[in-house]
Amino acid sequence: MTDTTCIRCKFFRMQSSSEGTCRKITQRTETKTDERTQQVATDYSCEQWQDCGQQYYIRLGWIKGQAKKEGPDCR
Repeated sequence: MTDTTCIRCKFFRMQSSSEGTCRKITQRTETKTDERTQQVATDYSCEQWQDCGQQYYIRLGWIKGQAKKEGPDCR
């Protein structure tokens, strides 16, 4: 079974190593302006989840790179 977390979803846009925004939410016309930039955690998922394929490994590499920049004590 495929892991269905936001970090594996094609609608997820990384903002930091632990959260980002959902592009599916921002595309809805009925979504209020305040909710368009709603942060979601990387381990969250919803019914609109769609696999992002190779993009997941790019995101994972970015997170690992950020962890190295922040130092060995930061996790």
